Amino acid sequence: MDGLIRIGSRKSILARIQAYLVGRALSQNNPELKISYHFKESSGDKDLKTPLSKMPKKGVFTRDLQEELINNKIDCIVHSWKDLDLEEREETEVISVLPREDQRDVLLFKSNLYEIPPNNLIFCTSSPRREYNLSQFFLTHLPKKLRDIPMEFYPIRGNIETRIRNFLEGEFSGLIIAKAALDRLLKIDSIPAIPEDEKQEFYSVVNFIKSSLNKCLFSVLPLSKNPNAPAQGALAVEILKSNESVKQILLKIQDQHTNSNTLKERKILSKFGGGCHQKIGVSIQNFSFGEVCFLRGITDKGNKIKLNDVLPEINEMYIDNINNNLKSNENLKYSKNEIWPPGGVMASRKRNQISVKIPDNKDLLVSRGYSLPENIFINPREQLIWTAGVSTWKELADRNLWVHGSFDSLGESSLEDLQCLMDRSLDFIKLTHSESKEDTFFRTFYTYNIEDPEIPPNFNPETIKAVFWRSGSEFDFVTNKFPLLKTLPTFCGPGSTYRHLSDDPVIKIHNKLYIYLSFKDWLVKHTL
Repeated sequence: MDGLIRIGSRKSILARIQAYLVGRALSQNNPELKISYHFKESSGDKDLKTPLSKMPKKGVFTRDLQEELINNKIDCIVHSWKDLDLEEREETEVISVLPREDQRDVLLFKSNLYEIPPNNLIFCTSSPRREYNLSQFFLTHLPKKLRDIPMEFYPIRGNIETRIRNFLEGEFSGLIIAKAALDRLLKIDSIPAIPEDEKQEFYSVVNFIKSSLNKCLFSVLPLSKNPNAPAQGALAVEILKSNESVKQILLKIQDQHTNSNTLKERKILSKFGGGCHQKIGVSIQNFSFGEVCFLRGITDKGNKIKLNDVLPEINEMYIDNINNNLKSNENLKYSKNEIWPPGGVMASRKRNQISVKIPDNKDLLVSRGYSLPENIFINPREQLIWTAGVSTWKELADRNLWVHGSFDSLGESSLEDLQCLMDRSLDFIKLTHSESKEDTFFRTFYTYNIEDPEIPPNFNPETIKAVFWRSGSEFDFVTNKFPLLKTLPTFCGPGSTYRHLSDDPVIKIHNKLYIYLSFKDWLVKHTL
């Protein structure tokens, strides 16, 4: 190696940024190391007409660079890991590097078409996965006035700036792209490795993207409905198997969560064949309460796939039995007479609106659909709407509101990753009810009161064998009346309810608290 690493990548600006990110990390860990860069167009970059699903199933973006690696013209190749085929390599190996960027897709939608809907909706994407999953999601989660309009998908190719330009100049409604690509392009100020003679080219593209975003509304699409392509948002470096010295240097900039999750996603997809033609997405995420797996799509044989799971760890045994998990009914344990809420129907609670002035210059985190007053006017170009879950997203879309994204019922987290999409500071407030027991990162506005849950006459806690709580306030009220319920196997969603229940001393003693992603899914898997 002689103190020099020759890094290769594709020639697009995004590919070069990714190479520079890896180079910067290597330099930070090895100040004496010298780095040179070699950029080349792949056959996939040159052919912008053939849809991805009709191109060769492997190597379309990687083969040319691999030949240079094998011929010792470069020492390593920086890849978007999702572009790499799933098959084992003979002479090379792939090493995960750097933490993963946002793995979600984002929809860009021409803002004038939200105000005056077109006669048909055309969404640009070359991904069969996106087309299959989003054709269902858009039917229920686009604003109501857009749902009855005929919808189709159009294959579009090229680098990010080419796709955005073709989308804006054509008779198209929306464009779906990886959010990680936008994030990396819009954060180039943080990459000091960009050579001076390239900066003008780079900033020209970045300014074009920023001006294009000003013409669009965006929605960050939920992984529960549209799981990512395996390893989307992650970077990998390909090296010769024989090059141990380069391997050891690269391992020092590896992020273990990224490496683990992307390998698991790739292995899961391999159970169904893999490749750009697949209509299947799979995502794995890490949380304090465990690992979440979303799997959704349709196989080449026409078998529909849907799996939402949270486990302490998505392990090899789980992956090896993924097909059995899709069909399993072994968790059906309780009759609906043996659970809280009785009969499997959520306890009724009356809600009363509170008259409150919501600032018109704030971004809104909406916990439930009814926490956003009916008479409020929102300009989606100036105010963001973010929801706690996708069911609330649908409730607001039914009111013709544009929703920019959701926590996907996985609990609140920072929304700083939206900053570059807006090119302004974000200022969120949370709309919820006055009896909320939830911890929150946001300033809270109470927009309604909620009464205590109704308990059926002659309710007998002695007959109950398992409980599911939707909120901390429901848990407090019902268990104050019936303390016995605290000692039973207890299920709840992630996030604030889980944190509230985790602090209860009786729950801690009995250690019977289990996370489930939704009450509906829990009913399917745990009731007769």
